[in-house]
Amino acid sequence: MQQLPRRVAAKATLRFGYQIVSDPCGAAVQVATVLRTRGWPGPATACGPKCPIGLGNAANLN
Repeated sequence: MQQLPRRVAAKATLRFGYQIVSDPCGAAVQVATVLRTRGWPGPATACGPKCPIGLGNAANLN
């Protein structure tokens, strides 16, 4: 079996259903985590004071 090209093998698929409506901040944390593991240098921005991205825990990707 031939090895997949690096750019294809490195793809990630995130699937969201009702979570986007019920926990949009949690979905944003997952997206930002995948982007960070792939070299994205940008900061993730909290949407409000209770957003897990801005709470200063492991989800804080800023």
